[in-house]
Amino acid sequence: RRCRAELSAGRTGILIKPKLNPLEGDTSLRAGHGQWWKKDSSAVHVVPGVQLVRCGADPTGQAHGVLLRVKNPTLNMIRLRFSGPIEGDSPIVDSRELENILVDPFTETFVKGRICALEVTASLGSTEFFVLDPADDPFLDIGKGREEDPSEVRDWSATSALSSLGEGNASQIRVIATQGDTAWVELALRNSSPGGDDSYYLAVPLALQIEVGNGSWEASLIKRRDIPAEEKDLVTINLVTLLR
Repeated sequence: RRCRAELSAGRTGILIKPKLNPLEGDTSLRAGHGQWWKKDSSAVHVVPGVQLVRCGADPTGQAHGVLLRVKNPTLNMIRLRFSGPIEGDSPIVDSRELENILVDPFTETFVKGRICALEVTASLGSTEFFVLDPADDPFLDIGKGREEDPSEVRDWSATSALSSLGEGNASQIRVIATQGDTAWVELALRNSSPGGDDSYYLAVPLALQIEVGNGSWEASLIKRRDIPAEEKDLVTINLVTLLR
């Protein structure tokens, strides 16, 4: 309900009794109901966030060791795995998408990427499935102190990751540690030289496969398909890691 004195003066007035449900907004408006409060359904609040933590190359520049961190943004458990790129009916990455990539929105820094050779990721299999617990509430943890990363993460180095490759070994991917709502994934890439042009970043395609159903990823509101209970219903999300 609006203030009658304000309305009689020809002004829009102020609410003296707001709606109980803020998502309904101001029903006295002819259009635009619910514009005050909007539910944010951006993917950043649902899809696990993947961040490059550390990266290094061997002296020849022909191999890269990469440490990725994946974090659960939802209040529900997520069961997932990483794998090499999964080919479909269309290319995983359109080369035009790599021409101007925003890497720092504050400084408006854009870079150019170049997709890696097929042999870099051809041998990448899948990691085992791992579970991310519901996201921790930082306000509930005030005063408890910051929890340290696992020792496998603190002691990680690109040199140790690349030592497992040897001469004939192909590229590898594996989970090295999980802790609460966070997990760390190691990439050891063979023949991953970015080429002669230093202005380009090396773009390495990967796939994130998330299980739907059986208590996993309920925040996505994606319904599990009608398949046998012993089969996993997976949602595949393609992503690209940029290396220097």
